[in-house]
Amino acid sequence: MSRFGLFGKLGKKDCNKLKLKGDKQFSKGEFYLALVAYEDALAVSDCPMEVTVPVRENIRICKTKLASHNLSLAQSHFDAKDFDTSADFATTCLNYAENPEIRAAAEDILNKIDEHYDQFEEVFGPDKAEQELLPEDDDAYAEILIENYPPFIREEVEKNKALKHAMAALNRQDMEAGKAILEMEISPAALYFQALYHSLNNDAKTALETFRSLAGKYPDLLDDQRWAEFVELIARAESDEPIDEILDEHPSLIVIRAAATLYMARGEMDKAKELLEETMEALPPHRPDPQIIALTGIWNFQMEHFEDAAEYLTKYKNIMAMRGQFTLSPEYAIPLAVSLEKTGQNDEALEMALHTAKIYGIPEAVELARSLAGRSSREDLKRLAEKL
Repeated sequence: MSRFGLFGKLGKKDCNKLKLKGDKQFSKGEFYLALVAYEDALAVSDCPMEVTVPVRENIRICKTKLASHNLSLAQSHFDAKDFDTSADFATTCLNYAENPEIRAAAEDILNKIDEHYDQFEEVFGPDKAEQELLPEDDDAYAEILIENYPPFIREEVEKNKALKHAMAALNRQDMEAGKAILEMEISPAALYFQALYHSLNNDAKTALETFRSLAGKYPDLLDDQRWAEFVELIARAESDEPIDEILDEHPSLIVIRAAATLYMARGEMDKAKELLEETMEALPPHRPDPQIIALTGIWNFQMEHFEDAAEYLTKYKNIMAMRGQFTLSPEYAIPLAVSLEKTGQNDEALEMALHTAKIYGIPEAVELARSLAGRSSREDLKRLAEKL
């Protein structure tokens, strides 16, 4: 599991220095960062035994701490019926766990999630990353898709074959076949998929009008995911309609995230701040929500509170790394890199910008990396920036 930073092993490593770096993080209880440093130390071919022996013992302790911590988070989120996050933490626990009892406990949580999992955390519209894994047959595809939707859609799809085919087509983004939804008799499910058709067709205003009709006529049928999608469409359509009533009646995390994003897009920074602060205070310490932490970082970035932005976005990055996700999307990576730069952390800023440029190839990250290279103290990173 050895990692050599973000870009591979660059230059000669000193295992003594890496051990000291790990010891420093270990003493602060930063077991993931300590583990990375220790494993880099072991990767040095000529590292002496007097270093490798204590390093191996500390690696064992780090893995035990990380496994126990992730197991606790997995159980906490499972108890709260946040199955998606629970599965992430349980899987991460298994990446570290060497103790049979801890492994068995994590596997038990994953088995329970398999039995009870009901996925409602999808973005409005189909998941492009899964398209190649799904069957071509509409009936088989619908059996998979239907688990992502609330009961009112399930019931209609099971009774209406034409609606089933339209749902499958839209989730494949087959707009020609999916257009049939516009000719169907109005019903709650038909309205939902008509809104989806217009959304996929980049007509956010018509999608919003259609979804508004659904929410106005059948509010009791919508789950929290659909209300979050409604807020997302309000943002995409650049509508100025209020969302206070939606928040009051559906104060779930998924709706709060969408609302905070909308407030910031509108420039209503006080509302966004109040919502994020209240949510952070309400969440138990043992069950943090990474997305709320990330949005708090973005709020601080937009307000040019760069120290706080760097702190929150770094915390978000570390949480995601503990889950095994080592790449931040540009919407968070670029603000983090800029915030690190603004607070004098030029090496860290350059490393983040280079990593983002390497993974996503976006011009903004490339330009930022090049501008940071002159202020970095690391020759290895400078050379990488020159190659962009």
